[in-house]
Amino acid sequence: GYSLHNSKSEKNIEGSLSAGINLPLGNFELSGALGFFYRTKFFRGLNGYTQYPANGEAWAGSEDKNYVSGTILSYHQDYYLPALILEGVYNFTDNISTGISGIYYPYGFMNGVDSHHLRNIEFYDYVRAVMGVKAGLFFNLSFSGNKNRMFSNIALVFNYEFLYGGQGTNYQKYTGDYSGEAVLIPGVTPQTKSCSWSLSLKYF
Repeated sequence: GYSLHNSKSEKNIEGSLSAGINLPLGNFELSGALGFFYRTKFFRGLNGYTQYPANGEAWAGSEDKNYVSGTILSYHQDYYLPALILEGVYNFTDNISTGISGIYYPYGFMNGVDSHHLRNIEFYDYVRAVMGVKAGLFFNLSFSGNKNRMFSNIALVFNYEFLYGGQGTNYQKYTGDYSGEAVLIPGVTPQTKSCSWSLSLKYF
């Protein structure tokens, strides 16, 4: 089957821990760290339509469209991402600096719950071997001349990230009147893939 809905993001939270070293080399600074990132996301699929072939046949795209309204789907994801972090900064003056950053995610995990409300069914995705990279470019202006002082900096930041995971297991569970235990779906391998970029102005 096939369905098309409007996506509404309701939660996108990230927390991280890192520890590393910083090497000042004149006007240039090089730093490296080991880190861990946790992310939680939640979004809904609203309104739109569904297309389901008759008699279990493959979807062809010519089936009748069944228009629906309200929350049709919801999806919750939790990411657990160990990371290697590298950053280089060039200080033009005590107030102005620019730099690049790179993050490599060697092996992480993603757990997801995919709820299909019209069908009263939930799919549980447990994805491992989530790998990826994140690259950043930033320009920083320090009002105090000390960029380590809190609430005295403003930065323009551009980030690009790619994540992919293609190993894991998938379970399904019926809800509503026919609810029961989650059961393994044999022969199904869940995947996660995301590509994102952001441009932000930060005050810190």
